[in-house]
Amino acid sequence: TQLVLDTGDNEARSDRIVDFVSGTDTIQTGLAGTADNFAPVFSTNDYADAKTAAEASFDGVVQYAYSANAGVLFVDTNKDGIADASILSNGAIAFADIVA
Repeated sequence: TQLVLDTGDNEARSDRIVDFVSGTDTIQTGLAGTADNFAPVFSTNDYADAKTAAEASFDGVVQYAYSANAGVLFVDTNKDGIADASILSNGAIAFADIVA
């Protein structure tokens, strides 16, 4: 799946993947996910709560934040602490699923 990074700045515009399988499928963003730039975030099932938690984890190193409860991956492409894109997924997303 190719992520279009100029979309997904809110829930209505988020990319949606309905059949993602971690370890099999990948998400191409231009920057591979690593243990250092990916953070799990803990939130309710609510998108807005997950986005708040994700943005709190963005620190200039972390550029990917994933909420399993909400099923959403947030991406901070320019390291400004604000989610620039998000992907809603029915399956878990791990840092190794994110490829350049």
